[in-house]
Amino acid sequence: MSVAGGVAPVSSGGPSTTTAAHVLALTLVACGVDTVFGIPGTHNLAIYQALAEAGVRCVTTRHEQGAGYAADGYARATGRPGIVLTTTGPAVLNAAAALAQAYSDSSPVLLISPGVPLTHPRLGRGYLHESKDQSRALDSLCAWSHRVTSPEEIPAALSRAFASFTEARPRPIHLEIPVDLLDLPTSVPPATPFRVPPRTPDPAAITSAATLLSTALRPAIILGGGIHHSHAECSHAECSHAECSHAECSHAECSHVECSHVECSGVHHSRAGTFALTLAERIGAPVVTTANGKAAVPESHPLALGATLHLPAIQAWLATCDVVLAIGTELAPSDFWIDDFRLTGHLIRIDIDPAQMHGDHPATIPIVADGSLALNALLTHPAIPQKPEHLPQEPLDAELLAEQQDSVVRPGWDAESLAERSESVLWARRDVEWLADRPESVVRAGWDAVSLVERRDSVVRAGRDVELFADRPESVVRAGWDAESLAGRSESVLWARRDAELERLAARWGSQLKVIRDVLPADTIVAADNSMFCYYGALGGLPVDPPGRFLYPTGFGTLGFALPAAIGAKIAYPERPVAVLAGDGAFQFSVQELATAVELGLPLPIVISVNGGYGEIRAEMLARGMSPVAVDLHNPDFVGLAVAYGASGVAVGTPEELGEAVGKALHASGPTVIVLREA
Repeated sequence: MSVAGGVAPVSSGGPSTTTAAHVLALTLVACGVDTVFGIPGTHNLAIYQALAEAGVRCVTTRHEQGAGYAADGYARATGRPGIVLTTTGPAVLNAAAALAQAYSDSSPVLLISPGVPLTHPRLGRGYLHESKDQSRALDSLCAWSHRVTSPEEIPAALSRAFASFTEARPRPIHLEIPVDLLDLPTSVPPATPFRVPPRTPDPAAITSAATLLSTALRPAIILGGGIHHSHAECSHAECSHAECSHAECSHAECSHVECSHVECSGVHHSRAGTFALTLAERIGAPVVTTANGKAAVPESHPLALGATLHLPAIQAWLATCDVVLAIGTELAPSDFWIDDFRLTGHLIRIDIDPAQMHGDHPATIPIVADGSLALNALLTHPAIPQKPEHLPQEPLDAELLAEQQDSVVRPGWDAESLAERSESVLWARRDVEWLADRPESVVRAGWDAVSLVERRDSVVRAGRDVELFADRPESVVRAGWDAESLAGRSESVLWARRDAELERLAARWGSQLKVIRDVLPADTIVAADNSMFCYYGALGGLPVDPPGRFLYPTGFGTLGFALPAAIGAKIAYPERPVAVLAGDGAFQFSVQELATAVELGLPLPIVISVNGGYGEIRAEMLARGMSPVAVDLHNPDFVGLAVAYGASGVAVGTPEELGEAVGKALHASGPTVIVLREA
């Protein structure tokens, strides 16, 4: 683990002599680092020696890009910085793609590498692994790259790096240490952690946002990957984050109800997601997430639309929303899958990065702050309804409705009940008296308190039309349509359109994804690759609820991410189930990391969907009217390849066989490659 913040020099104790490499290792340990991913090389041996002596676990991958992805997976799963150690030159460049992906997805990854000697001439002399300017090359891909010039500078450079991970948008950092400094003696002490308080929101901005949300007719909430990185410190008076002393709060295992520390429950799950969902319930706002925001809120929740920001139905709905609250997201073209989407209503943005307040989607109300703190401030603002709306867990029948005619409920009405009460039921558990006392409240269908009293049973909030209800009696009423509108609109609305589009996109893998979801435990960490199986299928078609996680390389969009990222996540949480989803093309970008997983004895189900090459590019070629070129690939025998690496392998032909294979793989002694051939 590592401490949220930076490091400061140790002030106690007399001077003692050690080496620069040992100062580096001891400072990392002081910051809570216990695991490093990388490959030893001629120029980093002093660092490996110091790490081993300091008790740091060194995980050897089979390629530096795999080390980068493993560190990224570790960081995403834990919320703590993932550390990569390479040698100079080609090793650094091998890790570059992983760093660029971490930059795109705001993942805190620290790459430490040696560099050419301090006295190396600028124009070069043919030194081993020499490159023109290694640090400058990495600086173009990371938040920043820094080349130290003395042993004494190492603690300060690490301090800056760890502080950057928490005080700003977390992005990868490269630290280069000239190889001739590593064995130099130095008396500079290692460093100790210090806390960087999270950025607090502007009260005036919170008031403006709360007022706008409370009067919205059609509010919406969009959650991005930043929701997972909200670092609100433990708010309990007796809990001080790094030194938590509350009887029920033990820092990494914090369970106190008032504790919003990032490590609550022993699993990285930001409280910002919980706050966002509570806010959604209070203002009646559906919640949609980006790919990286997936699993921030339970996708099984009635208000959750899942990671479906790329669907036309969701975009059409967002374009009609009068107020959109976006948290921790760029609202990027890679989120929408189109370049020209525009919101038409007011946009409230909560982000730690000031740069996100402008660009393609300028904020009407910008809130530059930690997500947890900003959401908590909204929840406690008097303009926001404070009455919790606890949704029924079981469908309500007509008899219960007759007993509670004044209740305003949001359950799953069956078709028969709906037919008997064609005026239907309002969305949330607000009673008429409460709404009458709050004339400023606006029901999602646009009814004010007066009209509600006159037509108390008149509003339905569902993404289901009448025709769909007849076909699916278990459907839940979920949209701002009254009975009359529903009767006149046989086409589907929001949720139904979403379901139809998801079904169309994921049709090739629908039954397989269902059995995977049924077999995987709720807390599974799913690492997915940039494959059709994943972005058309699992992204929207594999629901994930917290504490489960979904790790996916969006934006920069590398291939080969899933397997090494899963290795990093499994090392972080050895007791939690971790699964891999990938296509045959993407899997072969990092297939060598099977050896790493075998060596570590990691029970990873690795589901490979085989379409014989680069299926997405093949489809794009056909769409252009051209014949496919260079996309139909010769594949190895994946089962035989797995066995050759020392893993298990099995080919499956039916969903039932797939479910059985995944279930067994979760309890195996090592990784299992499960080959699923697409129809």
